[in-house]
Amino acid sequence: MTESDNTTDSDSFFDLFNRAHPAERSPEADAVVDPGGPPPPRNVESEVILQDRSRSGDRGYATGGEAVRRPSPSSAKTATGRSAPAAAASTTVSITPPAKPRQAHWGWRGRLARATGGRLKVTPDPAELAHRAAIDTIRRATWPRAVNIVVTNPKGGSGKTPTALILAGILGHIRGGYVVVWEASESIGTLNRRAEGDPDRGLAELLGGTSTVRSAGNLGGYTAPQTSHADVIGSVRGRPILTAGDVLAARRVLDTYYRLTVTDTGNNPGHEAYLAAMRTADAAVLPCLVSIDALAGLEEALAVMRADAGQVAAPDGLLSRVVVVLGHDGGPEDPHIAMALRARLRELGAAAVVEVPFDPAVRLGGEITLASLSAKSTRAWTVAAAAVVQALQSAPTETDLVHQLQAASTDAGRG
Repeated sequence: MTESDNTTDSDSFFDLFNRAHPAERSPEADAVVDPGGPPPPRNVESEVILQDRSRSGDRGYATGGEAVRRPSPSSAKTATGRSAPAAAASTTVSITPPAKPRQAHWGWRGRLARATGGRLKVTPDPAELAHRAAIDTIRRATWPRAVNIVVTNPKGGSGKTPTALILAGILGHIRGGYVVVWEASESIGTLNRRAEGDPDRGLAELLGGTSTVRSAGNLGGYTAPQTSHADVIGSVRGRPILTAGDVLAARRVLDTYYRLTVTDTGNNPGHEAYLAAMRTADAAVLPCLVSIDALAGLEEALAVMRADAGQVAAPDGLLSRVVVVLGHDGGPEDPHIAMALRARLRELGAAAVVEVPFDPAVRLGGEITLASLSAKSTRAWTVAAAAVVQALQSAPTETDLVHQLQAASTDAGRG
């Protein structure tokens, strides 16, 4: 256990999140100041912004409270109509006091703070501050339209579905919902089996009833709600092979009612459903295990992106917003292969490369919940999710990629 790690593997994501972000109140204080005097000082709190591994330099933001001057009331009139003497001139100023210093919750710092009942202010260490910054990055991001994350690696068993579920779960929990993960594989995948719940309807039923969805309540009938506040739309029974038209139809509905959509893809990068999912994505997440096969699948996915025309391979296209998640399956790993693989990943020019530890809850092959992940896993996956959100921040959201691809397909059909 490290200095900053006062949690155990049995701690849930929710325990870790609540310890990192305890409920705090910032009461306002009123003061009377001389209107001719200097303005009250501005309170500024500096915080850390998560940096991905492909960028250098410092970035940050500051928040603070500005004093707001209110005009003093004019002299009141008495019952006789005469003006009463004006009170001494003063201006009431509402000042937001400095934010409370952030208290440590990890490691010996957290134990010391709790032992003193919070009377001793112990600042968090850099690792805890970085984790809180990652959470802030995820929570505060906004876009002018719904954005999509495609999770892809043509190599089967590379961890696409667990990656999609965990990323959607963390994004949904921190952002309070409005996140869905759905299955865009050409044939039936394992998304529904790995998610919580046992829904009666899923992707096939949604595709057959997109024209009847008129509200979030209608759409909710096709989902499996998760304890993380994310929703899942998988295949609950047999369905036809997915087409590019199906992908676009599903996305039109999902983008109407969700702010973030996560697409779990199949293993055939040449299939029309795969290409439609890729061409309408704003960021790509490529999971990779420490194996030659998984690396080959990752490089194949990148090659498909480079060869694609349009926005995917453009200078500001999808290829510039790729996040690689390097995972471990618990099996034996050759140290020489591991070293060479990490070196190769650095050469690929991804926006970020994030390594996550092995977690038995993923390896078991059953239902995945955030609460079942270890504390170490949740921290690493939170960093990965923040890196994806940062990549999304540079997406050209003035363009509706789904509408654009639909229009192109219609024009091609007419030709």
